[in-house]
Order: sequence, then structure tokens, then C-alpha cells
Amino acid sequence: MGAVTETAPFRFGRYLEEWFKASRCNIIISKGGMKSEIYRRNFVPNEAICLTTVGYGTGALLGRGIKRVVATHWIRELGLAQGIWVLDVAHFGPFLVESDLYGNSLFERENAKISPEIEALFAGTRLATLRRFGETDDKSDELI
Repeated sequence: MGAVTETAPFRFGRYLEEWFKASRCNIIISKGGMKSEIYRRNFVPNEAICLTTVGYGTGALLGRGIKRVVATHWIRELGLAQGIWVLDVAHFGPFLVESDLYGNSLFERENAKISPEIEALFAGTRLATLRRFGETDDKSDELI
């Protein structure tokens, strides 16, 4: 496997309870951004944490740490890119801790600091021109 990257948790979040029961894993790597209540309900009882990458474009760097694929799950349901891959790794990272053993979310905490200032951040900027799926001109809808 030459490169690897995480996926957004909305793609696998509904499987967390089942996954923890089946796997007994204690680390999940995702793009993060789940609410603390999800971490507290699913991760804390399983003494698990969620890691996220330092930034996009680190897939090849992370790929260097993969020794072998141990197993895959839900490939048929989610597809190759979104399925769950269990990997044997060494020197794998770097990562940020998105949720700790208490269920606290790094993204939730930092978004709470950023969100009150979002309108000022976008003041005077031009409206979105590309109109891709999900774009909005209402800055209160923006996700960071």
C-alpha cells in the first residue's frame, strides 16, 4: 500500500458500536469532527481514542509506515476508499489526538473558539463562484 488517508466519520459513525464490539480496537484514525457525545458514548467505554492527520497530503508519508494489511471490513458496503482497513504498522504518523480517553474533541473545542468570529473573517470577501456541491454564501453554514 503506497499511500493511505483517513475518511470522514459520517461515513462509518453508525458502525462504531458494532465495530468496537467486534474488534476491541482502541485507536481509530479519521478526519475527526465528531461531537464529544459520540466520543463519550462509543469511545470512552472502549478506552479508545480518535486520531487525525496533521494535514492533507500526508498519505504517502503515512503509507511508508504500513507493513501489511491484516483485514478489511465493510468494503462491499462502503467501497475500497471508505471501508475499514486493519493495518500492521510501524513508525506510523504523525497524528493529532482528536478525542482523548475522556471523550473530549479537539475540533469541537477549537471550533467553539473560531465560530463566533466566522462572520468577521469573511467580511468583505467575494461570493463563492464555483458553486460546487456544498458551497454556500451563508457564512454561518461554513465548517472549518
